Amino acid sequence: MIRDDYELDIKHSTHSSVQGEIFQVALTPDGKRISLPVGLLSAWKDPGDEVKYRPHWKAHLFLVDTYEYDSATRVTVRSDRDRHQWQLRGIEVSPGPLPPYDPALPRATGEVLLLNGLCAKPLWVQVHHGRVEGNLQLDPRDQ
Repeated sequence: MIRDDYELDIKHSTHSSVQGEIFQVALTPDGKRISLPVGLLSAWKDPGDEVKYRPHWKAHLFLVDTYEYDSATRVTVRSDRDRHQWQLRGIEVSPGPLPPYDPALPRATGEVLLLNGLCAKPLWVQVHHGRVEGNLQLDPRDQ
């Protein structure tokens, strides 16, 4: 877990790289767990060089830019329809513009990577926002 409302699902890790998926996790008043994929993590050990910078880890969070995070209710929404769905579950999400993610997420993600021995200090965490524009599947059966 990253904090108590985000989760990191590690998909692959080696001594020099980590890849995973980030989920925002919320509980409804009746205890139902809802998770929403909100981004990807890619981290690797940069060897640095003798002239410009020292060896370090880089962690990039690629977050979907269509989401908004309500820190009061600790839920992520995509639209007014999502706000209505949360309202039906007894959670009132702010109607106004919201930040795209919890501001504590980057630091908390870095701390989880360090705590679990997946990365080491120094660690630089960067946040990117983007939109999935499409998908393409390349299948070995296709010629």
